[in-house]
Amino acid sequence: MKLAKFKEFERRAYQTVYAEPAEGFHNKLIPELIARYFPEFDLQPNSRILDIGSGPGIFLQEAKKLGHDAVGVTLSDDDFQLCKQLGFEMYHASMTDLPIEDNSIDFIWCRHALEHSPYPLFTLYEFHRVLKPTGRAYIEVPAPDNERIFIHEFNPNHYSILGTAMWQGLFNKSSFIPFFFNISDTPLQWDTATESKVIIEKSFHYGMKKSTESYVEQVRREYKLDML
Repeated sequence: MKLAKFKEFERRAYQTVYAEPAEGFHNKLIPELIARYFPEFDLQPNSRILDIGSGPGIFLQEAKKLGHDAVGVTLSDDDFQLCKQLGFEMYHASMTDLPIEDNSIDFIWCRHALEHSPYPLFTLYEFHRVLKPTGRAYIEVPAPDNERIFIHEFNPNHYSILGTAMWQGLFNKSSFIPFFFNISDTPLQWDTATESKVIIEKSFHYGMKKSTESYVEQVRREYKLDML
């Protein structure tokens, strides 16, 4: 593919980027998710944390309260400016092309952001690149076939709403090892013009560490295959 064509396709994908509202459903959950999952990662004080898709900066503020050095990345102009005004170091960049040095990040927080990547394998390669050898990542993504499919599968900026087997395959291919996996069912009040009801929003939660083994080596070892 010629570079000009690739850039045009990428432009079409990224023109649907939107800002996360400060009072949105997801942002209200962030403090309790931090309380639930941070202990799994045994983070040291002043850890260098990268927040993928920072929204209005809720996670950045919570991480700062806990004594960490938090930096954010977003493609949203509005979210970028808001987080800068809050005093945070920010990158206006794609999660697949981070202007960050190799092996420099202790922890990646990627909550309901990876599904916005048109090429999640390349994004995971990039996460692997910037994480320190002992680095960890929290990755949370929406499950497929939630009732709000227009918010997920048909969201103009969602490209990777995948099942657990496919996510596991992508993690393996990008040399990550999940060390925990949970499925959550979150009740959500949903009001429309015709009805009001509680629906269940299902998400997948992964704790990730870097593997020292390549995917080819994993396949050869685990499946005794020599096709690669």
